[in-house]
Amino acid sequence: MNNTSLTLNYDSKILVVDDDRICIKTMKYFLAKNGFRNILTADSGFQALEKLQNETFDLILLDIIMNNMDGYELCKRIKSNVNTAHIPVLMVTGENKNNEDVIKESFQSGAVDFITKPINAIELLSRVKSALMTKLIYDEMTKELVRRKKVEIELKAKEQQASKIIEKNADGIIIVDQKGIILFVNPAAEILFAQKASFLIGNSFGFPLVEKETTEIKIFRVKQGLAVAEMSVVPMIWENQKAYLASLRDISVRKKTEENLQKSLENLKRTLKSTIDAMAMTVEVRDPYTAGHQQRVAKIAAIIAKELGFSVQEIENIQMASVVHDLGKIVVPAEILSKPGKISEPEFSIIMQHPKIGYDILKKIEFPWHLAEIVYQHHEKLNGSGYPRGLSGEEILFESRIITVADVLEAMASHRPYRPALGIKAAMDEINKNKGKLYDETVVKACNNVVQANRIMFD
Repeated sequence: MNNTSLTLNYDSKILVVDDDRICIKTMKYFLAKNGFRNILTADSGFQALEKLQNETFDLILLDIIMNNMDGYELCKRIKSNVNTAHIPVLMVTGENKNNEDVIKESFQSGAVDFITKPINAIELLSRVKSALMTKLIYDEMTKELVRRKKVEIELKAKEQQASKIIEKNADGIIIVDQKGIILFVNPAAEILFAQKASFLIGNSFGFPLVEKETTEIKIFRVKQGLAVAEMSVVPMIWENQKAYLASLRDISVRKKTEENLQKSLENLKRTLKSTIDAMAMTVEVRDPYTAGHQQRVAKIAAIIAKELGFSVQEIENIQMASVVHDLGKIVVPAEILSKPGKISEPEFSIIMQHPKIGYDILKKIEFPWHLAEIVYQHHEKLNGSGYPRGLSGEEILFESRIITVADVLEAMASHRPYRPALGIKAAMDEINKNKGKLYDETVVKACNNVVQANRIMFD
């Protein structure tokens, strides 16, 4: 508190108690003349007590020698009452101011100062101002103490509330000092660590405390086995020192469930792959001349997809779609597929149906991605000249665009019974000549990159 900011209040209410009317008038006159406007009087101790019951005063000027009740007795009564004890009292005495008995008894009765008669204006004003300023300071200090006490009580209540929340929190709560030593452990943390708080407190926490991030920690327990927890760390003040609160959520069951789901997913993927491989084998058994074509297309498509930045899962999906992209040829007569000469128009119209037939077979199987539609579109071209639906531009799935380029590259670069292999250069000339027209430019660019880097090889 800064005392220099306090200003004396001339509206302070002053009670003058004296059975000498002349003395009362004198003091009232001096005070009023110097700016004090709120002055009340009483000519006896009993009248003063009556006024004190009904009004509040900032200062009392009290004569010592009075009939019926002297100033000492009245001062004691004022100080013994909780409602008036805070009011400063100035004793007024006709005795010699050096009289030690008067001084001693004045202070013993509760007075803060005294003045002597006859009243001297300068001394009266000096003592009154000093007493009022002392009261003002005392009142401000009392207010500050009350405020601090209130803050202390509120803080204590919040700490107790926080402590209860921490105690009852379903998540494990561990408070650690700056050196990593455990200061507090709640019941949930005891269960998580399978250790009593008394054993954990005082020991090293043993895990890195990373603020503003959720990290995963593994807790090795002797009997209960491994526990996995998500940990969030926030800084705090604990018992007047900087510390860290680590909130630990047990995710052991969730992790186990995720592991089981992952195993189930892997099993499902293996089953799907086996199903797809079996379908691919069916086509290749009927058409030995193109045996291995689908597998080679799958490898090329996967390499291009990787160059384009596809994820591992997306690449696997493209591979599986590639492996069965010609599944619909199962209904195409083998003599047409292996015909050494030129294919007639009616024969080609039959071949053109194989994407639709492959789609009709695959759509009945619940794949976790649009595999059937990818197969359906693998002969569509950007300019709409493809088949069987004449799709164009963005209507064609990007995965299908990759398989289209891979299919052309493999078909032209590999040997066929009706013609020798044309080679990679001829295949790439065809693809580059028609990029942006028949084939996706981004896919063609990626294909050029992998071919130039010798990442696609043909026997």
